[in-house]
Amino acid sequence: MSSQFELAQNPTEPISSVKFATNNPTRLLVSSWDRHVYLYDTHAEPGGKLLQKFEHRAPVLDVCFGRDDNEAFSCGLDWEVRRIDLETGAQTIMSTHSQGVRNVLFSATHNLLISSSWDSTLHLHDLSQPGEFSAVRLPSKPFSLSASPTKLVVAMASRAVNIYELEKLAAAAKTGEEEVSVEPWQQRESSMNVQTIDFSNDGKYVAIGVSPGFEDGIDDVPDGVTKVFIRELSATEASGKKK
Repeated sequence: MSSQFELAQNPTEPISSVKFATNNPTRLLVSSWDRHVYLYDTHAEPGGKLLQKFEHRAPVLDVCFGRDDNEAFSCGLDWEVRRIDLETGAQTIMSTHSQGVRNVLFSATHNLLISSSWDSTLHLHDLSQPGEFSAVRLPSKPFSLSASPTKLVVAMASRAVNIYELEKLAAAAKTGEEEVSVEPWQQRESSMNVQTIDFSNDGKYVAIGVSPGFEDGIDDVPDGVTKVFIRELSATEASGKKK
């Protein structure tokens, strides 16, 4: 039988992202428009326990864990990508975009941090080379990032979807060049306005969230146009190998 409870000491404004730690199933990060990232132990006591909160200069749009459960990365409307030491609270600016930063994603396999911004770029951070990053230009404004073990999917405005090989992105990041060109593994134009997308942990399925009002600025979207689709990938797509 399932159960549900509300965390104590919730954010005071809308929540933008929630992420569980990889190694500790009760360690949770929450980012919010109230300009904070919150770190909880969800089962330390009834209602969970707020361990720390980390202030930013502007609303925080996304957060993720890094190489271990004491490292996090955040981004938001201050245009900055930040590393947060969850033990000491120290924050380090990894890079600065020229508009708000919508998503951050960490690939442990490739030791690669990726951020996507409304300035239509990705920033690639090879964590073995602190202080350096490389930019990849996108054809449209990005709305969502997701990764399988081998691929990165970027859902963008104008119904564009680019799929990149993480291995090639990691290699580009290691060059240390300010701007790099990485050819997508696949480029697609969706028949739908994709707003969010995510892989299953085994890389065999993709969940696609469609919300046309988000892109078009429509508050009252007609019934039936906001949908979630599940797509099963072919063996070739899941493995990341071209025929």
